[in-house]
Amino acid sequence: MRTLAFQQGSGKGPDYLVLLHTSAAPDVAEWKAYVDQVGRAMSTAKGALSVFVATDGGGPDAAQRRLLTETFSRGPGDALTHVFTTNAFVRGIVTTFRWVARAPAVAHTPSGFSAVCAACELDPAEVLSDLLAVQKRFASVRIVEQIERYHRHPKRSLSSGDDQGLSRK
Repeated sequence: MRTLAFQQGSGKGPDYLVLLHTSAAPDVAEWKAYVDQVGRAMSTAKGALSVFVATDGGGPDAAQRRLLTETFSRGPGDALTHVFTTNAFVRGIVTTFRWVARAPAVAHTPSGFSAVCAACELDPAEVLSDLLAVQKRFASVRIVEQIERYHRHPKRSLSSGDDQGLSRK
């Protein structure tokens, strides 16, 4: 069973990737393919690469995080990862990854999607379109449905503290 799926962003503006992740732990080969894609995208990106991850609870183990950290440190460019989830364990992984690896990664709630995209100078509708395109070829990831719902019917305010570190600067 596939645990994740990803693709290069197709929208106008800065370069980005989208990644969907089920609640299962990442498959080793799938994770390696994803990390390789991150490295290629960083090497060709005009400016910082944004990575938009929607996960139902699956997250990389220590060895997989180390592989991603090495790719970030070797990469010729910068990357900023935005992880959209409601899973507390995944939010902890993101925080730990940011502290230990000194890698730019931030956990967000689905309600923050549009604001995060805008802060990255990307059209939220285009990024959402890419997430939905991956979703059509992959197992259902519930967080994508929540992101879409919040994007289509935004609430007046974001929950405080959930969507810090939006800027690429």
